[in-house]
Amino acid sequence: MAVRRKLTRGLASALIPLIIGAALPRAVVAADDITPPVGTVTIGDGSGYASSLDLTVHAPATDDVGVVSMAIFVNGVPIGGRPYEPTITVSVSQESSWDIGVQWQDAAGNSSVGHAQVQVDVTPPHIGFLRFYEDTDLTDRLIPASIGNAWDDGSPVANVRFRTGSGAWGAPLPATTDNPMVIEWPAYDPAYGGAPTIGPRTVSVQVQNAAGWWSSSISELLNVSIPALSVSISADRRTGHPVTITPSFPSDLTFAPGMFCRWEFRWGTTAALDTTFSGDTFGGLLLDVPAASGGCGPWTFTLPWVPYRQFDVSVELGQFEADGATAFGPGARARFMAAVGTTERRILASNLPIAQVLPSTYTPIVGQPITYTRYLVGGASACCNARWVARLGDGENPKQWTQSGGATFTFTPSGPGELFVGWDRQATSGLLLAGYYDPPVRYRDTTAPNTTAPVARLGGGSLGSTIPVTLSWSGTDTGWGIGTYQLQQSINGGTWTSVALPSATSRTIARALNPGVTARYRVRAKDKAGNYGAWDYGPTFKAVIVSDSNGTLRYARTWSREADVAALGGSIHESTQSGASVTFTWGARDFAWVAERGPDRGKALVYIDGILAATVDLYAATAQPRRFVFTRHFATLGTHTIRIVGLGTTGRPRISFDGLAVIR
Repeated sequence: MAVRRKLTRGLASALIPLIIGAALPRAVVAADDITPPVGTVTIGDGSGYASSLDLTVHAPATDDVGVVSMAIFVNGVPIGGRPYEPTITVSVSQESSWDIGVQWQDAAGNSSVGHAQVQVDVTPPHIGFLRFYEDTDLTDRLIPASIGNAWDDGSPVANVRFRTGSGAWGAPLPATTDNPMVIEWPAYDPAYGGAPTIGPRTVSVQVQNAAGWWSSSISELLNVSIPALSVSISADRRTGHPVTITPSFPSDLTFAPGMFCRWEFRWGTTAALDTTFSGDTFGGLLLDVPAASGGCGPWTFTLPWVPYRQFDVSVELGQFEADGATAFGPGARARFMAAVGTTERRILASNLPIAQVLPSTYTPIVGQPITYTRYLVGGASACCNARWVARLGDGENPKQWTQSGGATFTFTPSGPGELFVGWDRQATSGLLLAGYYDPPVRYRDTTAPNTTAPVARLGGGSLGSTIPVTLSWSGTDTGWGIGTYQLQQSINGGTWTSVALPSATSRTIARALNPGVTARYRVRAKDKAGNYGAWDYGPTFKAVIVSDSNGTLRYARTWSREADVAALGGSIHESTQSGASVTFTWGARDFAWVAERGPDRGKALVYIDGILAATVDLYAATAQPRRFVFTRHFATLGTHTIRIVGLGTTGRPRISFDGLAVIR
């Protein structure tokens, strides 16, 4: 062993000068040291990328007897030796991928090798373009920014940073691998270069490669708009009474100079409000009011009386941009119905400036002059290029009338069609104030509408102390169309009294009649021109309840009569036998079989005048007494025979007969 150790040391002594170029002083070491040094190699920050041709190589090593020298290799080629240092500088010739090797030697001549790779990149990255997917609002918090052609010859893009205007650059955000990359930027957070304001802003962006180089910046104009708002409406919603509309803005919203609120208040039918089709009563007013002067609400004003009292209010926050254009964010809208307090058509008070336009008639007629009047409320003025305009007809060449200024505007519609009439003015700031009305123009209508007689049918559900009856009718009009129906009733031959309908043009209504009374109904229509049609009379009829014990009923086979407090007459007939039947013959316009449904109830056949009409299943998960399980309507009063036959259904053979409801 001693000879082998001595020979090994002799070979090491001969090879070291070849590796490091010159013999280096050696300390006296223990003769039995055969352990090589232990070391690591790290280049720069250890990321694998470097931004300079001069590489900082960290090569610390340890050894029991001490590290005395080191040899350096670049891509496997030795470049010389030197005394041991834990950190050295190694220079390379160009941007490329390099492998740096280090061989350490201790005082006993033992050696070990380590290495590390690095991508050298001395060129900053480049950005082709910056684009925001869409304007943002204060509820988004993150804006997706598209950064295109962000590339680098030497290393990948690692980070992105933003700034607003001339502010400080924000904290870096990690880049994505998308091409173009898509970054979610917290546009309202100053820590990331954002700013908690709204309106147009210039946003700059830089990208950083993995070697640490930042690109030159590129900028884009971004409009930060208002958030999605909501509005609330005060509880008192009567015409002639004040109503308050209150928009809800985020607590961190700051109104910038040049911002304003645009309000639009409209009224009309649902079709008119949803599609901007004029309908019969579509109208409204429009106003822009600077936010600095309280234009963003709350807005309090008196509700006007209009022919159809459905109102729609919306508010948007606007911003004048540098090029004079106007940008709006998502607004808020609310719709409500108003009760009649007074019939005052004018808006008598408002805390915001408004212009209301009212027609002399809500039904313009061809060839008949019509006058519109403009009313200014809430400190509004008629300044700034005020004008009237009326347009008749759709398409490219509508008939048009105009007038500069004036509180009234009179013209004569020359034909039928959609008509828009409006007054507006603009202030020097571009703010708008307008009022408008949009009715259709028609030829005069002198033709009365027609109706059909109301038809009574038994209703559905269950039978209580009264009998449910449904009345239905229809109507036509060759002129302007039906505006309202009127329904009246006479009970036991008494005077005619009006029946309130669910809506003006309802053609069906549910009634509850007391058993045994006679009733008659009549209906007529009034068209939109004010013409009334003639009354159309339905037949006189009586609604009655027939209990299960009525003497006209004929039971066949086995039935049992059970006392039941939930039944019509306090009792009910039941059978479990297949073929058990009950038959009755009555003069009727309608009849309904009343029975109990339940989990043990089976099926039965219903015959009308000897012809099978239906198979009825009485099953239900829970007991349901007094249910209408089968109904039949006849066009005229006549005598009919009804026969109900049980089928003895397996597992649930029971059927019940509680009685009948009949219209005759």
